[in-house]
Amino acid sequence: MPAKKNTAETVRALIEGTVASLGYDLWDVTYEKEGRDYNLVVTIDKADGVSIDDCQAVTDAIEPLLDETDPIEGSYCLEVSSAGIFRVLRTDAHLRFAAEHGLPVTASAYMPVFAGARQHTGRIESFDAQTLRFEGGISVERKAVARLEAEC
Repeated sequence: MPAKKNTAETVRALIEGTVASLGYDLWDVTYEKEGRDYNLVVTIDKADGVSIDDCQAVTDAIEPLLDETDPIEGSYCLEVSSAGIFRVLRTDAHLRFAAEHGLPVTASAYMPVFAGARQHTGRIESFDAQTLRFEGGISVERKAVARLEAEC
């Protein structure tokens, strides 16, 4: 798993400036194995939404960078897409975005940690390296949360 994270981080560092220069926010970069294939998924966002033409423009801009620097061994499929309405929150920047915009966030936990439930939906009031604090005084350890998803 760490190799995939490092690959995604390497690609993020490589393409972030280019994506920003085109007027888009780079929401996420993931590198995942699906069956026998590997997918490099680049998710973008912009204030007035992302169209298929936007995805094509970003693809056209980053493909030469990826081809030139060749940061990924072997073959993979490049996918550029919109961050969409439902977004997985993976980073502190994602959590900050959700908190600042008052977005409803669904947290799914490994075990029942939300008053006997494994899932809770609410707005994030604050967070730090160890804890997520939701409205209504609900706190949970970050390591207990398996997935966070916001509705934008």
